[in-house]
Amino acid sequence: MTKEWMYQMKKIYISEPIPYTDDINFLYRWDSRPPEVINKSGFQGAVNVYFNMLFGMRTVFCSASLKGSEYYFQELENGMSSYGDGDTYYLYKIYSRGLPAVKIYQYKNNAGFVKQFSTRFPGVENKLIDKEHAMPSFALLSRFNNYIDKVAVYNEEVQLLGPVLPCRITFLFSHKLSQEAIKIRDNEKNDLLLKQTNFKNRLIKRRTSWRCI
Repeated sequence: MTKEWMYQMKKIYISEPIPYTDDINFLYRWDSRPPEVINKSGFQGAVNVYFNMLFGMRTVFCSASLKGSEYYFQELENGMSSYGDGDTYYLYKIYSRGLPAVKIYQYKNNAGFVKQFSTRFPGVENKLIDKEHAMPSFALLSRFNNYIDKVAVYNEEVQLLGPVLPCRITFLFSHKLSQEAIKIRDNEKNDLLLKQTNFKNRLIKRRTSWRCI
């Protein structure tokens, strides 16, 4: 195997730059942190490594309208554990003009954007397709396509480049989750922790068995 071929095998897919806009006047965001915190820190960006972040850890997830934000809160009511662990959520209005933003919800059934979107994932899996590029796996492309079609379209997701300063943020109102929603979320978290523990134990067991061979 030549050095050139080995180099090509290491290449990852290089997507074209994703177009963004900076002319959106207002966006909406639910957050578990109260106004007294946001008024000091603003929105710096994502605090967890989600798979769908265009701007990395500076990604601020928002909705384009109040209607979209209502769908987001309904997901919280349905027990979506990945959205935080607060009992009360606060809706903020962001003056976003001048800040780079990408309207994820507008890219339904757009294969080119899905390909670009998926390569932003830091854990992207790639395989060689030609001398210049490698493509994300079919499973990864499907995951991002489903995310856009089944989530982003309904909550009218817009990803904003943070940080967003407090002077751009206005608190609108708060909602408290129902006890049923909190119970569903906690059960989902416990199930996830159990799966992660079982997975780690299987890995440890495999490594131990390999050493014994």
